[in-house]
Amino acid sequence: MTPPMTNPMRGASTRNLLGPLVRAAYRVRVTGGHLLPRTGGVVVVSNYNGLLDPMLLATNLTRPVAVLVPPGSSPTAWRTAAGRIIVAEAEPGVALREAVELLDRGHAVAAFAEGCGDEASEVNAGAAYLQARTSVPVVPVVVLGSAGARPTDPPRPRSTIDLVVGEPFTPRSVRDPCVRGDVLAVAEQIRQRFADHARQARRRTGGLPGAAETTDRHNGAL
Repeated sequence: MTPPMTNPMRGASTRNLLGPLVRAAYRVRVTGGHLLPRTGGVVVVSNYNGLLDPMLLATNLTRPVAVLVPPGSSPTAWRTAAGRIIVAEAEPGVALREAVELLDRGHAVAAFAEGCGDEASEVNAGAAYLQARTSVPVVPVVVLGSAGARPTDPPRPRSTIDLVVGEPFTPRSVRDPCVRGDVLAVAEQIRQRFADHARQARRRTGGLPGAAETTDRHNGAL
């Protein structure tokens, strides 16, 4: 059975409630937030540290973002509240089609460059597929300090978490987004740009969570 279409307006409303709660529990600092286009479809590509990451992306960037997540990668209550997209275990293509529709309607969708566990290659290819289908810009976002001792553990309360936003870019277009080789070509372009941004972000923070040199402040109410 096909799940109902994600409601981005519900996501925008609930993020205004959940965002302050996240920022009350942790010191969340967003660097380069102005680089995320404020309008139009965009694919946000981020690294995955742990269960908190989808919520951070959904509530702390400068516009509402629907997050494409593998099964079991975040608590159900968080997924429902933030209005994010779920990758159904039996039908991952349903979530990708939903994400394409959102991008075509001018919304932002996030996917994880490194995936989660056994889903890594599928999620990575998913981000490339979304871009190949829609030709929207890609924005890399590196998250630092969002996990505890284990990926399933949250960080300590009031610890600092950095979200470092990179320059948007548009991968070279491909002939057919349904051809695996073309999608993999886009995936490689995204991988290289994300890897470059991740190195710069870690140098900028000295490799330590919360050591970002500049911070963009925003009230989270869109």
